Amino acid sequence: GSLRSSGAHFVDETAWINAPSEEEGAVLVNLGDMMSRWTNGRYRSTVHRVLLEKGGTKKRHSVACFANPAYYTEVSCLKSCCAPSVGMPEARYESITAGEDISD
Repeated sequence: GSLRSSGAHFVDETAWINAPSEEEGAVLVNLGDMMSRWTNGRYRSTVHRVLLEKGGTKKRHSVACFANPAYYTEVSCLKSCCAPSVGMPEARYESITAGEDISD
């Protein structure tokens, strides 16, 4: 089938790319920067925007929800995302607290 646009766009290097939505009721999730620390860069936050189609008749709902761990929670690479797990690189980021990460 053809890809329908969700109205969401993200930046891939230097160009805005449509975030396709193949299924009715699909959910698009944007991750924050802290997820990159936890996953050793495997999952990164993206620069993103949402545009409504000109003259479009479809309704679109957008809900922002931000969740962060407590200020003093340690944020470090998940064991499954870095060495010594087989095939995984060394951790790219030092362990810090969630408060330090948010304040950074």
